[in-house]
This record gives sequence, C-alpha cells and structure tokens, in this order.
Amino acid sequence: MFRYLCAILVLLFAPMAALAIPAGTEEEILERIEPVGELCLQGRNCAGMLGDRAGTDATVTAEQPEVPSDAVADTAPGRSGQEVYARSCFACHDAAIAGAPLFGDATQWEPRIAKGIDVLLQSSIVGIPPLMPPRGACMDCSDEELRAAVEYMVDAAR
Repeated sequence: MFRYLCAILVLLFAPMAALAIPAGTEEEILERIEPVGELCLQGRNCAGMLGDRAGTDATVTAEQPEVPSDAVADTAPGRSGQEVYARSCFACHDAAIAGAPLFGDATQWEPRIAKGIDVLLQSSIVGIPPLMPPRGACMDCSDEELRAAVEYMVDAAR
C-alpha cells in the first residue's frame, strides 16, 4: 500500500518539479556549454578558426612541448630486459596467467622461440588480443626495451 501511495505522489508532483525551473535557466545552460575553442590538426589550414588571426595564414605547425625533467627520468631509454620484466611482464609470465608462457619454461617457450625474436617482439608491441595488452602494459617502454625484455625471457627459457 505504501508503495502505491509513493508512486501516486511521485506521479502527481513530478510535473510540478519540471515547472519549478527558474526563468533564464535554459539560456544559462546554453551559455555554460558554449564551445571554448576549436581544434585544428597539425598541417591543416586553420584560417577562420583562430579568432583574431582569421584571414591570415594560420597553418598549424608542430611545437614541441616542454617536458618536465622528472618525466624524462622515468621514460629514459636503457632499462635492461630484467628491469622491464620485473616492472611489467612478470605479472602474467611468472604465473602463466591468461595463456602467457611461464617464465623459464622451455617447453612453453619453444614454439614461440621457433618463430623468431622479431615475431615475438612484434607480438609484445601490438599485443595478442584479447589477452596480452599492447606493449605488455608497459606504455612507456621503448621498442628497444621491449626487445631486451623479450630476449631476457627467451634466454631464461633456453
């Protein structure tokens, strides 16, 4: 009974709540969601999009953003295969999760090693859907670092 009473009250008062929107609200909403800028891709002619510079040659060129020095330290190339493995690869390869070949298990690695290091590297870069994510979830690893990690795992399986 209580549910029915609540449902009836909601049905009666819901239209009144819609009428309670203060005047000018629609305009205020439109003002708040008004675009604040436009996107122009590098190499495209953006004349007419750049406000005060409209009508000028406004072709966008690449500008290198300043990279904080602490960001470079984390992504600097040169991590060893063991470091990359310990940071990312171990999560699946230490426990053979989701079909990942177990680290150091020659039997599981043998058919993969037979395909060659370049094929293994390509699999680590693009991933193996749906199980292995691209770059083995090491998004800041360079291709050289991924190669070092693959070689580290292959060497452990030989």
